[in-house]
Amino acid sequence: MIHLCCLISLIGALPGDIRKHQIRIIPVLFCLITGIVWQLVTGSFSAADTITGIFPSLGCFVISKMFKDCIGKGDILLIFGVGVLTGVVFCLKFLSVSLISIFVYCAIMLMTGKIKRNTQVACVPFLVIGYIGAWFI
Repeated sequence: MIHLCCLISLIGALPGDIRKHQIRIIPVLFCLITGIVWQLVTGSFSAADTITGIFPSLGCFVISKMFKDCIGKGDILLIFGVGVLTGVVFCLKFLSVSLISIFVYCAIMLMTGKIKRNTQVACVPFLVIGYIGAWFI
């Protein structure tokens, strides 16, 4: 159920991020709260996993501020939700696969001339790829 909540929030954010580079906060928060309530009801809630799951999103926030908002606040909120619900280990796997897929995509697009150096790339499609890929690691 937890993975379903995370996947629904990621897939739900896809259309807005691809079209307008905007992520609607309310559906993401709804999925996050639903996942936390589910963990509390089923007894699978772990305060340690929840607290440590916050750290990857904090790292993304710091990187975003260091490099002039290179990661959007909505993307950071999605990473926060995945980290809180799944824990730090799965979140780091998820981020690793996401970052590798973004790197490969951008490298290919830059080499072929389809994007420029300062082009904004939608992050959520790669977060979805990373989330699915993290299941296989």
